[in-house]
Amino acid sequence: MKREIKFRGKTYSGEWVYGDLKRVNDNRRGGEFYYIWVDTNDVEDEGKYVRIDSETVGQFTGLKDKNGKDIYEGDIGLHGESKRFVEYRWSNFTLTDMGKNNTILLSFSPDFKIIDNIHDNPEFLKGGSDE
Repeated sequence: MKREIKFRGKTYSGEWVYGDLKRVNDNRRGGEFYYIWVDTNDVEDEGKYVRIDSETVGQFTGLKDKNGKDIYEGDIGLHGESKRFVEYRWSNFTLTDMGKNNTILLSFSPDFKIIDNIHDNPEFLKGGSDE
């Protein structure tokens, strides 16, 4: 089975960018840096690498939510009455319910609807699923 491999990450100015991920080790500048190739859809300018915050990197799961929106690691969504977040666990993308600390496979969740992500709403990870 083939699926599109792409990533998202947040720039240091707060903008989300989507595309191919590149990790660069640069000991002269202090370690690892992460970039996403952003396609500009311009004939004269093919695109550019944009530096992103490594803490916000998320891989596309290859799945869409019930509204047709791409699902990435770190997304928060509704699964039934529970708020769950997407993570890569046990060699699969899963939905984890922080309130009950249980996990289900994302591939068995066709009614999942994205409402946010853990990077724009980090308090979700602290407060559980009922907030």
